[in-house]
Amino acid sequence: MLSLPLLPISKALADAKPLRIEAVEVWQFHGIRQTKRGVDSQYQANPLFIYDELRPAPYHDNPAATPTDVAVNSFYVRIQAEGGLEGLYGPIEKEAAIVVDEQLKPFLLGKDALAQEKLWDQMYRSNRHSRRGHFLMAISAVDNTLWDLRGRYFKTPVYRLLGGPTRSSVEAYASCLGFSLEPDKLQPRALQFKKEGFRFQKWFLAYGPGDGYEGLKKNVETVRLLRKAVG
Repeated sequence: MLSLPLLPISKALADAKPLRIEAVEVWQFHGIRQTKRGVDSQYQANPLFIYDELRPAPYHDNPAATPTDVAVNSFYVRIQAEGGLEGLYGPIEKEAAIVVDEQLKPFLLGKDALAQEKLWDQMYRSNRHSRRGHFLMAISAVDNTLWDLRGRYFKTPVYRLLGGPTRSSVEAYASCLGFSLEPDKLQPRALQFKKEGFRFQKWFLAYGPGDGYEGLKKNVETVRLLRKAVG
């Protein structure tokens, strides 16, 4: 029988004893950020906009916008296991945080934090609404928190626990959510990102089915202007 030596992380996994979950917490952080209301607030096409009374007017940046303080709230999940070891993940949506705090928390207490596949399956089977929506997002938040905890427990990056690296680098793209689609704003910004080295950009078109054929033509024109700007 051929016997292969265990890699250090494999041995650590094999020798790991159950690690009991002692606390599941949702932390809410409050803060202030400064922004200019009416600038970089281009909305995305929304299925709700098929209703005329609910479809907003075409967006335009406000050149007279002034800095404004805006209150922000963020929710994070913290899970602590015996020995004081913890995992942290966030931010998550408030609705998912409520599910974590009120439904998943009592289920998780006392469970083995290292039994990731079993825990995920049990959480998924624990509620008939778990197949989608906020309950599934809550499961995802807990799962990510536990992966952080496991990485700390084994003292190794989580990507190694998930199978190891497959590439040495990952190319980033420029996400342009909220940026104005007005031609005089659109093209300079697209060109700016190209000059900064981004080969790819992600823009969010403004018009959906409720805008009809005219909206489709405007979306096509937006794409044409982008192609012209970046080549």
